[in-house]
Amino acid sequence: MTSFAWLCKIHGNVEMGECVAKQVLELEHENLTNYVLLSNIYATSGNIHLCEDVERQRKERGVKK
Repeated sequence: MTSFAWLCKIHGNVEMGECVAKQVLELEHENLTNYVLLSNIYATSGNIHLCEDVERQRKERGVKK
């Protein structure tokens, strides 16, 4: 499912990529890659404040880089 979210990001379907990435993040919240994926999707769409929210959530959950 993560690959599908990356493809959405690459092809500019931010809304679908965001939806998939959020679902993957809820299923695998301990996986750093999922935070990077969601953050990159937000960055691509110009939502830097949402990137910061993802980073804060990662830290709160204790996921290390």
